[in-house]
Amino acid sequence: MHCTQSNSYISLLPNEILREIFKYFIPVSPEDNFRLTLSQICGHWRAIACGLQQLWTYPDFQTPELAKEMLKRLGGAPLHIQFIHAEHTRKTHRMLPSDLIISRTELLYQTFRQASHLETVNLDMPSSLMQELAARHVHTAPALRSLYLFSDGCDLSPDFMGGNAPLLTRLVLDGCGLAYNSPLLHNLTSLDLTGSQHETSFARRLCEALRFMPMLECLDLDEVYCDDPEDSVIAELPKLRRIGLHCTDLSGATIFNHISFPTTTFVQVEVSYPEPPEDVSVDDIEFVWSGIGRMLSPRYFPGGERIIKALAVDGDVEYEGLSFTLKAWDTIPPFDSIIDDRGHLPIPNLHITVDWSERDRESPTFFEWLFKAAIRAFKRLPVLEILRLGAFPRYSENLSNLLIEALEPHLWSTPVHTLIFHVEHAAADLAEMLVYQPDNKPLPLSKLETLVFTYFDFDHQLVEGLYKSLRTRMRQGMKLKKNVVRASENDSGSNMDLFERVVEELDWDFDYTAGEDEDEESDEDGDQEESNNTKTNSESTESDP
Repeated sequence: MHCTQSNSYISLLPNEILREIFKYFIPVSPEDNFRLTLSQICGHWRAIACGLQQLWTYPDFQTPELAKEMLKRLGGAPLHIQFIHAEHTRKTHRMLPSDLIISRTELLYQTFRQASHLETVNLDMPSSLMQELAARHVHTAPALRSLYLFSDGCDLSPDFMGGNAPLLTRLVLDGCGLAYNSPLLHNLTSLDLTGSQHETSFARRLCEALRFMPMLECLDLDEVYCDDPEDSVIAELPKLRRIGLHCTDLSGATIFNHISFPTTTFVQVEVSYPEPPEDVSVDDIEFVWSGIGRMLSPRYFPGGERIIKALAVDGDVEYEGLSFTLKAWDTIPPFDSIIDDRGHLPIPNLHITVDWSERDRESPTFFEWLFKAAIRAFKRLPVLEILRLGAFPRYSENLSNLLIEALEPHLWSTPVHTLIFHVEHAAADLAEMLVYQPDNKPLPLSKLETLVFTYFDFDHQLVEGLYKSLRTRMRQGMKLKKNVVRASENDSGSNMDLFERVVEELDWDFDYTAGEDEDEESDEDGDQEESNNTKTNSESTESDP
């Protein structure tokens, strides 16, 4: 396999060309060992490869003897350490002399003496070894940029890494914590913290630690539940661009009561209950959502209030579980995309999801609590233009009462011009809601111009009820300009002629898409069915609807 002839063509390549070629094989992880192959072609290649320091920046600690040799070849190049204690040691030489054998852990401790050119560190080890490393390593890390620490529950002292890593911007902690006032936190731009069963004092007192991270731009929290009291000092994060929260209990969202960030920050909250929640009251849910709703308060941010122009509240109670989703955008999404979540729907500025895999008899009630609390939390929506409602299609018997109770206090006077109903059999509920006028108050949604139905069923009574409501609004000067209908797949369209007469009398711009016929054969390409089923008002003038 090895070529040793010094006059072979492969050995005659100039050193400069070989170095440039070898740079294409600079590793990005310890497992990238093609660099070893380069050093075994011939003596000339070996000399060039061993002298190219960038090839040895990721020592392979699974083979300690080889890693030790790599560290010698490294010189002063940036050093990247990835050490997973649970991995098995690979033995490449069965007859290696005993004085050359070194344990992986001991080699790691020795490697940290080269802290002056450490650039990234990724450690996954028990707390006992992590504490020993911290005690033995007192050197500063002036070039360190990324630090990943995974353990089974430990807090490191303020002088970890010599208490000095001015270039450190990325920190990932899982079962491991730092002192609240550690100098390592001051210049962070990205923090990823996981709590779970390996809680640390750093995770429990996160809000206190966040006060020392004014440069933070990205914050990801997984199973972190803060113990900070409600009256604690709020941590201000003026540069935060994104925050992600993942937990198995809604109480994790109370973090929003303790931090402040710009109104443009992207917020994602995912709550996944493994089973239906127990002992959860409507007051508990209101409290949690009040923390999320604070993100809209103008006094909560030094830059004004968050702008929300489009809001979608969707959910479903299925046989296998329950899901609830709230999305909000500060710009108007493409119309067809927001109707049914298809196409290139922009990433929402706020994205909140609550779901669990099992359901019980209380699931519909719990969903109603979530829906009401969410709407009431987002009560400051002065520029809202598009509102999409998709409330549990399988449980829509009391939908009108639910919508009226939830929406009436806060959203009735908003400048919403487009209302999307992504709900089965929604016409009757919408008809009642659109003419709800207690105590001679003005009719709701006075700016409404476009009405959208999905899952629409042309039931005679539903169409009649909607027709009466819209005529009532028209008599008070609230005329609808456009109606978009996405019919239910099971709807035969038998009452389509009735609906078309309603459209003609009310003078709408009408956009209708029929439900898919299960017996209809697909086109040859299989992708033209939807476009062939679409018919606009302008097209229907020459064809039978």
